[in-house]
Amino acid sequence: FDFDLAKEAIHTALIRLWAKRATISPDLSLKAYMYKVVTNTSLDIFKHRNVIEQYKMYVVQNTPVSLLHHDYESADFKDLINHINKAVFDLPEQMRTVFELSRFEGLKYLEIANHLGISVKTMETQMSRALVKLRQKLAHYLTFYFMICLIGV
Repeated sequence: FDFDLAKEAIHTALIRLWAKRATISPDLSLKAYMYKVVTNTSLDIFKHRNVIEQYKMYVVQNTPVSLLHHDYESADFKDLINHINKAVFDLPEQMRTVFELSRFEGLKYLEIANHLGISVKTMETQMSRALVKLRQKLAHYLTFYFMICLIGV
């Protein structure tokens, strides 16, 4: 039993209920509706995790052994981390905040927009621009970084 996974499913179900509150019939059983939403949300989460695990296996099977057994404490890896940190730090302040809240804190776009007092559209624009800038600055590291993330280092 994964308590965090259960909390995520319940939280997502409550958000979905709140978003659809105006369209739900008053005659509908709230208990039955919530049961169905939680069940579907849980299945979605499991499917997504299964896709991630399958892709990890694919990457591990198709990655050269020398890269899989690379010493991630080496200067190359530290250099990569420094480049990523510098690229994030170099983003304009609001763009950096949006990026960090999304990628490092795991907040959803609506949560970030509410937290920062900006529209969701502005948040989406800031995030899109941040990703473009990071891709440009880190283009030669992206493949290496992506594989490291997938194999769970």
